[in-house]
Amino acid sequence: VHQSNLPQFYRNGKVRRDFKSKHMLLSLHVWMVHKRLIHPSSGDPGKLVQESLFDRLWEDTLSRIRSQGLPELTVNSHLTNVQKYTFSSLMGFDHAFTFETEEEKLDELGGELWRKVYMKNEKLPVDHVMRLAKYVRDEKEMVMNLDEELFMKGQIPWAKPPNWNNVLSDDGSVFQDDETEEEFLRRQKEEIEKSGGVFIDDIDLEEGWKLAL
Repeated sequence: VHQSNLPQFYRNGKVRRDFKSKHMLLSLHVWMVHKRLIHPSSGDPGKLVQESLFDRLWEDTLSRIRSQGLPELTVNSHLTNVQKYTFSSLMGFDHAFTFETEEEKLDELGGELWRKVYMKNEKLPVDHVMRLAKYVRDEKEMVMNLDEELFMKGQIPWAKPPNWNNVLSDDGSVFQDDETEEEFLRRQKEEIEKSGGVFIDDIDLEEGWKLAL
């Protein structure tokens, strides 16, 4: 899904640029398409396509794991680990939409996104995370209601990433994020490498993070 590679998610949206965070943003968009494919309105063709969708996701994931320079003998175990936390996260997104009211759905979805996409980043105020939650809610609804012919052709009119300007702090004041882009990248690199991860600042590259649907 090209949508998940847009730089706005990583700059203004402050999604970390490590493997897991980027993978979860990609999987989030795959999940929205998956929900439409398994809907009864998509019938048997939808079920077949959704199986192919996840096959492509795992092929792409395997390629990205190998690009990290890990020993080949460990690649399959890393893939299994990624699959486990991916399915666990998607189940969490599913669960968020089982609540009765829109407010409850958004609250639960925001919590899931904070844990699974933002990796429990305590520097971010609630308003910042909830803007992504509202984006996911609206884009999921768009995908579910998209014309069948356009959908099956893969012509999904994704909206722009959320507007993260004038985010409010938890105390109601305007969130003063005075961290420069350079400082933000340096801090992410230190946090990721400290935890044993691999930092790759490749969001502006056209290759490497595309999954054609």
